[in-house]
Amino acid sequence: MYELEEENRHFRIDLQAYQQQLEGLSRAMEQQEKFMHVHMEEKNRLIAEVTYSQQMSYDFEQVKHSLQQEIATMQARVQQLDSQLGAARSENEALSQRLNLERGHVLELETLMGDMRRHEHQVEIKGMLLSLSARKCVMYIVI
Repeated sequence: MYELEEENRHFRIDLQAYQQQLEGLSRAMEQQEKFMHVHMEEKNRLIAEVTYSQQMSYDFEQVKHSLQQEIATMQARVQQLDSQLGAARSENEALSQRLNLERGHVLELETLMGDMRRHEHQVEIKGMLLSLSARKCVMYIVI
């Protein structure tokens, strides 16, 4: 906290020094301007504005050209991504249809497995019943 206050105090001192310098420079500038001819000042200002405007125009043209190239590149990339997206959607649909077919096959196989297990169970029960009835017959004969 103390460091911040100290730093803030230094900033205030620097600001006051700059303000004093600025005031001194402003007074000196005002004195110099009194000696200059008004029309020469206006001419120089206008020349500077024209030069600046020409430079800005050139810079803007360069930026415009660069942005147009970037837009063309991005549009090509968008078209490429659209194409890839269309292909991915088609592949996704084909895979979805294949998945539905496979689910149907799995359901059929599960049904067949259940039927086969029931049939095997019934055969096993019949075999056990036949075995038990054969034992009963043997027991009747033995008795």
